Amino acid sequence: MTTFDYVLLAIAAVVLVHQLMLMVRAKRDILIPGTPPNRKAVAVLVAVVLVLAVVRTQNIAQSWPVFLVIAVACVTVFAGGCGLAANGMYSSGRFISFQQAAYYEVDQRNGQTIFRLSRLTRETHMIVPEGKLAAIEELMTTNSIPRYADYQKKMAQSANARAASQQKKKKKKK
Repeated sequence: MTTFDYVLLAIAAVVLVHQLMLMVRAKRDILIPGTPPNRKAVAVLVAVVLVLAVVRTQNIAQSWPVFLVIAVACVTVFAGGCGLAANGMYSSGRFISFQQAAYYEVDQRNGQTIFRLSRLTRETHMIVPEGKLAAIEELMTTNSIPRYADYQKKMAQSANARAASQQKKKKKKK
């Protein structure tokens, strides 16, 4: 194996350990299970990347550990679970705690109810199972997470207050 193979193996091993830890936490903590909306597209993309990697490798007999660890790491992303816990949301290898969340939104796409939880730098999505929307709304209210429209109003008010404050400072300087 080449140095690049060892680096790739180390990165895949770190991802695998992280995903396994998140998987164990998610299986234990999830109260309202859901389904990631883009699971099939990501599975196809991962399969294509793995096939291209195998085709591009000259000596597969030496590099098989790298491909095995990468494949298992990819499988853990799909097996990791998706849903809401008491303290946050798990979705395809991601976790956003309610303390970090800025807002949430519920959309209808292709006849499915999609729940989206967002912080300013990351979003997670899940397909909501039938009859669970009321429980999700209650959980968001309990954790004081606003809907997207309310969040926009709050940010607009904050911007207006900041602009008014700036205007007062300019008038005082004159």
